[in-house]
Parts: sequence; C-alpha cells; structure tokens
Amino acid sequence: MKVSNTLKYCLILTISALASLWSSADTLAQDTNQDPKRVLAIFVPKQGMPWAHRVEESLRAALAAESSYPIEYNIEYADQSRFPEIEYIAKISDLYRYKYGNKKMDLVFVLGDESTDWTIEYGKTLFGDIPVVFVTTDQKKIPESPLMANIISLQWGFNFEKTGSLIQDVLPQTKNIFVVSGTSPTDQKIKNLAVEDLAELNDRLTIHYLDDFSLKDLLLKVTHLPEDSVIFFLTFFRDANGQSFVPRDIVPQVSEKANAPTFGIVDLYLGHGILGGNLLSADYQGKKLAEIAKKIFKGEPLTNLKFMEKGNQTMFDWRQLKRWSINENRLPAGSIVRYREPSVWKNHKWEIVAITLIIFFQAFALIALIIQHKKRSHAEEESQRLRQERAHISRVLTMGEIAASLAHELNQPLSAIRTYAQAAQRFLGNDPAEPHEAGKALAGIVAGNRRAEEVIKRIRMALKKEPFKLSRLDVSDII
Repeated sequence: MKVSNTLKYCLILTISALASLWSSADTLAQDTNQDPKRVLAIFVPKQGMPWAHRVEESLRAALAAESSYPIEYNIEYADQSRFPEIEYIAKISDLYRYKYGNKKMDLVFVLGDESTDWTIEYGKTLFGDIPVVFVTTDQKKIPESPLMANIISLQWGFNFEKTGSLIQDVLPQTKNIFVVSGTSPTDQKIKNLAVEDLAELNDRLTIHYLDDFSLKDLLLKVTHLPEDSVIFFLTFFRDANGQSFVPRDIVPQVSEKANAPTFGIVDLYLGHGILGGNLLSADYQGKKLAEIAKKIFKGEPLTNLKFMEKGNQTMFDWRQLKRWSINENRLPAGSIVRYREPSVWKNHKWEIVAITLIIFFQAFALIALIIQHKKRSHAEEESQRLRQERAHISRVLTMGEIAASLAHELNQPLSAIRTYAQAAQRFLGNDPAEPHEAGKALAGIVAGNRRAEEVIKRIRMALKKEPFKLSRLDVSDII
C-alpha cells in the first residue's frame, strides 16, 4: 500500500521534532549538571540592616535572571559596626576560614569600609586567587602583591554636591546646611567625602558638621536651628557615646524634632522623614554587582571594571513638600515625587459616581416636582378664577331674578298708589270738592305703601342668612 506525499511529509516533521526535543533534553540535562557558581558577599553591618538587605535582594534577583548555570549564594554579615575590636575581627577571620577554607568561591564581594580593611589585612591567605571586589565609600588603594592582583576596589556612587545644589534650587533662601553624621569609620569616611564635595558651596552657604554628638544632644540641637537652614543627613551608625544605631531609624526622629527640612543620601531614607535629595539606589547598586559577577563568570579580567555607576535619582516625599509648604514647581525637571496621598476620587471613585447619580436623580425628581407643583398651582389659580367668575355670573343672574321679582312685586302697589293719588287729586279738584272720597283714595295710598313695604321686607328676609319663619296666611286675604 502506497503512502501519499502529504502523509510522508507529516512523518518527516514528526521525526524531526522528536529529534529536536531529544537534543534539547540532553542540553538541559547538561546545564542542570553544571557545577554552581559560588558567590560570597560580606557586608559590614549586622543582618537585617535596610541598605545591606536591599542590596542583597537586588543582587540575588539580578543573578537569578542568568539561567545558563546555577548560582550558590553565601551571605555574611560581619557586624563590625557594633564590634570593631581586633579580637572580634580575628575571631570572624577564623570563622570564615573554617567555613570557606575548603570550599572554593568563584567570586567574593566585600561591601563596606570596615570589611574591606579586614580583607586587605586578613584575606590574603583566606581567598587566595579568588576574584575579590571591594565596594566602599572611597576607593581603596590595594597593596601591590601577587596575592592582591585578583582584587579590585570600586566606590559607591554618592553625589553630595548635586544634593547641595538641589537644596539651593528648591529652597533658594537657605543660608545654613547642617550635615549630620555619626562617629563610626563608615560615618566619618562618608562625612569626609561630603566635606570635599560641598566645599564648592562654602562661598554661598555656611556648612556646619554635626558629627560628634550623642543621639540625645543631636535631637536637641536640630530643634533650635537658625532660620533659613536645612539638614543634610548622611549616616549615623554610631554616636559620640559609642552607641550603635540603624541610620534609617534615626532619620524619622531627626525629621520629627527638627525645625528645618531634612535631605538625605540614599533612597531608603525616603518615606522616613527626609524631604528628598539626589539619592543613591540600593536596588541599582545590587544590579550593578550582579553585572560585575556575570562579567567575572565569563572570564573578563578585573582591570576592565570601572567605578560603580551612580544611578542616582532626584526624588522627593510629597508629604514633606506639603509639611514645609514647598511648591512642586520648584522641583527640577524629571524629579520623582513619591507618597502622594491618593485623591478622594481615586479611593472612592464608584462611591462618588453612585452618590452623584443619586443626587442627579434626586435633583431631577425635585425639579419635576417643582414644575408639577407650579402647574398645579397655576391650575388651582385658574380654577379659582373660573369659580369666582361663575359666582359673579351667578350673583348677576340672581340679582336679575331678584330685580325682576322685585319689579313685579312692587309694580302693583306702586300702580295702586299712583291711581289712588290721581283719584284723590280729582276728588279734591271737583267743585264742590269731595273730601270723603279723597280720604278713601288717601287710605288706598297708605295701603299700597304698606304692601310695597311687605314686598321689600320679604325679599330682604329671603336674602338674609337666617332660618325661615313659618306663619299662617289667610288665602282669602291673599286672593
């Protein structure tokens, strides 16, 4: 039995697809079986510090995007900010040697000045030829040594000068900048960098450095700053009393107590009391570390690596702008404003729509009722006018009937009176006069007058709003 050409073509496609899937499965299996790339990151502070934690998260997320090989993370928090003693440093050196001496790393990140100093001193024999990347406040000078050829020093991307210029743009009336810093080695090194960068502003502003205060004295100091002042908060890992702190926990206390707005250096301060600044991003720095790791894993030499790019952003807290009555029009173009309070419309859009519709329909119903009321009032007025006209016509007709009845009733007695008067004139005018007949005629006049009075009296009685009185009448007299 012959197979059609179409069926043959379908069989060929199916076999090709199965072969492709088989080949892909082998490739995936090979990738899965690859040895992991081991990364060790040593941070200066204790575990849980906001900046180090955010950098670690960003580093992990960025490296996870590289799926061509598995990565094994080893994270250490040296906690040298709280324990700077030589004995402690020797002990953590022994600890790291125990943990990683027999487990070769592919890359070591040392993040922070104290840990970098420790690595230069103690890490020669610990890490051997493993690539080591220092990231510090100021770039470290690496001693020339065969064991140190695999080490490079990079620098965090702070830009204090730009924040100083930003303060002048946003608050042009500023005369004093109070720079807040702690007493730890990291605090002092960041402060020294700020002194260098802010030196160009000395001819326009008076810069004060608050770097030798206890926390209590610092909070008291910032409540009595002169007018037209701002606070530039750097870091505060340790105060003059030797007490250790988390800088981000100090920022809200300083901002709340201060009688001047507070600027900062890192984005993790935003939302915790600072007005804004040209802020260094922990997320961005973590991503840059991941890029460096990928280059090293590909075999690129350390000498090709440059300074950490700043990646800073000009950012502001909307709530602090409102607190200090700063118009957003003063902010530089491209500034990011966060923490805007959502508008009533955004939070209750459907409620507002429903209420508006209800009000609209109620207003429509009210207008319809008003129009109907006006029409009804007009109809009632027209009805009242017609009733009045009808009543007037009725009165006119009634008066006509009364007048006709009155004329009819009075016509006979008046005619009789006139006849009796003419008769009396004749009797008195005869020669001789007939007074007796004239007297009868006059008596007729009196009788006619009384009859007319009775007619008028009966009509008046009929018009009065009084009950009728029944009386006996003599039919003979009436006839």
